[in-house]
Amino acid sequence: MIEFFSIQSIINAIKGQWKTAIIIVLLVPVLAVGISFLFPNLYKSNVIVYPANNYLNDRNYYYNNSIQNLYSQYGGDDDIDKIIEIGSIKNVLEAICDSLNLAEHYNINESNKNLAIYKAGKKLDDRIQFLHTKNNALEISVWDTDRKKAADILLNLLQNINTYILNLQEQRVANEVYLLDSKIQLIKKELDLYNNATTAAANISKQAIALQLAETEKLKISIIASPNAGRAFYQANKIYTGIKKDKPNRLLLAIFSSIAGAIFAMLYTIFRQFYKGIK
Repeated sequence: MIEFFSIQSIINAIKGQWKTAIIIVLLVPVLAVGISFLFPNLYKSNVIVYPANNYLNDRNYYYNNSIQNLYSQYGGDDDIDKIIEIGSIKNVLEAICDSLNLAEHYNINESNKNLAIYKAGKKLDDRIQFLHTKNNALEISVWDTDRKKAADILLNLLQNINTYILNLQEQRVANEVYLLDSKIQLIKKELDLYNNATTAAANISKQAIALQLAETEKLKISIIASPNAGRAFYQANKIYTGIKKDKPNRLLLAIFSSIAGAIFAMLYTIFRQFYKGIK
């Protein structure tokens, strides 16, 4: 058994089946590249975005003046995950398909419009990629058989993500403002109790309450005018139409299939030699 699996025995096995090995090595990449022509050429459109820092829209950020300068306008991992999650949800994908009539573009023959949009959404999901880069940015790519359509889909995707995140921001800001308005009214009522104050202690209390009122109103204005209010992300580059074919990469396919063919050919010749040895 040791002698059979020696290097010399493997070389002898390949020499004995060299014609078969060459046929396999040549045939595998030819078949692989040939099959790839059955699939359409895909063009890529991509964009790099930096998420807006979600924490800058939080009132806790404004309560602590000592840490405000420590935070960048750009977000972190959680903000990137939010963009990826929103860009991948069913409702967003189907909204894009409906807006750009992708069911027809994908040649989906389905009389039921909702089902056609659903199927188009599944196909679109396979043609979108989110890549979290080392610089804490997000590269979003879209592939399509039509150069311009790839760019249109990507633009529509960004618009949907932006709208979705801004709606969440508006709801949270509205809730924060409502809570602050309620607090302001309570402070004003408390302040009214000291309008006719005459003692020194009462005046001190009145000044403290007036200061609290001013700070709360300032906080309300700060939240409404947040540095990232009305922004979900920062776009680093323009969206261009796909210039050249991106998929399938037939050169790489030929190289890898040749390597796979060579490995298969070697294993095949060794197996044949082993089979002959048994007989």
